[in-house]
Amino acid sequence: MALLKGPVYGDIAAVRLVLSGTDWKYLLAEDPIPAGTEFLAETGLYKLNNKPDWWADWFTRREFHDDRAAFFNTESNRRHEYVYLLRVVNAGRFAIHPAQDGPMYQSNVETKTDPATLEVQT
Repeated sequence: MALLKGPVYGDIAAVRLVLSGTDWKYLLAEDPIPAGTEFLAETGLYKLNNKPDWWADWFTRREFHDDRAAFFNTESNRRHEYVYLLRVVNAGRFAIHPAQDGPMYQSNVETKTDPATLEVQT
């Protein structure tokens, strides 16, 4: 379990989820967000200084739920990178539950990331 330190209450954090595997069609990746954060769905409204080269929208559809982001892909190229923004709204130590990825119509195939912990400074 990794401990992520650094964000301060009120910060905006960029999340990058990188998944790789074999070729599949109709993939669903779900990434739970830690308590103490909320989505910023309209990322185009924020100017990102020194935007990294890897920042792009590589998905067919994206949904933000209360507790997780969901990314849908109709085609697979063995590697997927998803990025989104979160605003830190509470200080403290919060669990980051594992992200899940797999084909939507093959429930017996799934992969998960490792859990982590987010520590937010005041």
